[in-house]
Amino acid sequence: VVFLERLQSEQIPPLPHTHIDHLGTVYALTHTPNAELRLRFYEIALRDPSSSAAHAYAVDAAQWVVGADGRGVKGRMKFCRPVSRAVGSVDRGIAVKWYREYREAFHPIARGLIDK
Repeated sequence: VVFLERLQSEQIPPLPHTHIDHLGTVYALTHTPNAELRLRFYEIALRDPSSSAAHAYAVDAAQWVVGADGRGVKGRMKFCRPVSRAVGSVDRGIAVKWYREYREAFHPIARGLIDK
């Protein structure tokens, strides 16, 4: 977790797509059941909304947040809000599509905050 947090530091520029892919592969971050690790990985991948990495990982991140991948967090606010915002900054259409489809799976408080 600390390593991933360091990569999120403002002092380090966003990583290139190849580095993010390698990071995800080496540490299996796109498939780990550890929500803390996946949150930080998706925040790194989606950090630069105009990057090819952000566009490549936006759907995976949205699926994870709504639980469509079978290992997701299903609306846990700590994880869904920052990832939903990041996905929305990359491609609002993807964020809205996945949220509308799985809205009822979210906790009522999370739904209320995301609906705003």
